Amino acid sequence: MPILGVIASSTRQGQATDTGAVFPISNVVVGSAGSSSVTFSSIPSTYTHLQIRCVVRDNRSDVLSSLGVRFNGDTGGNYAYHNFRADGTNLTNAEQGASVNRIELDRYLAAASSPSGTFAGIILDIPDYASANKYKTLKAIGGVDNASAGTGAIEFSSGLWLNTSAITSITLYSVYATLVQNTRFSLFGYKGA
Repeated sequence: MPILGVIASSTRQGQATDTGAVFPISNVVVGSAGSSSVTFSSIPSTYTHLQIRCVVRDNRSDVLSSLGVRFNGDTGGNYAYHNFRADGTNLTNAEQGASVNRIELDRYLAAASSPSGTFAGIILDIPDYASANKYKTLKAIGGVDNASAGTGAIEFSSGLWLNTSAITSITLYSVYATLVQNTRFSLFGYKGA
């Protein structure tokens, strides 16, 4: 059942009634033991695009930490990424050309030195994930408000997986530490253009 979007009350010839709708696929909440990673597997190819909505924190002994993303279990040097970060004072960027082993969303996560109960919010979009004709891209926007620690920031990122295979699994993990309890990842599929 779609959760967002508008469903036409009538169907034109050749057009499905759920065009433009967003469907929940899977949801993972990290338990009290924490987790080194979360993997969405057996992702169906029936959607046009994917979106992952994240509420994330790890236990790195810092204020901010980084989220890693890999597709189809690929740990080889087949990724590239670019991050822009604004913290109210500075605009910084980080980039890694092809040949890194993950897409890294640099300093997106709330970490152990963030104020208690602070989690980062991140939205990842993966267009045309099931296409077998092109490399896969990712775009992300995220932010964390560490007001009492003076380190709030908003981030914009893009990533590239140098592979034309359809994405059937996505692994998300803290690059430096362990994801903590109540971290949540929700996977959605978009139908339509």
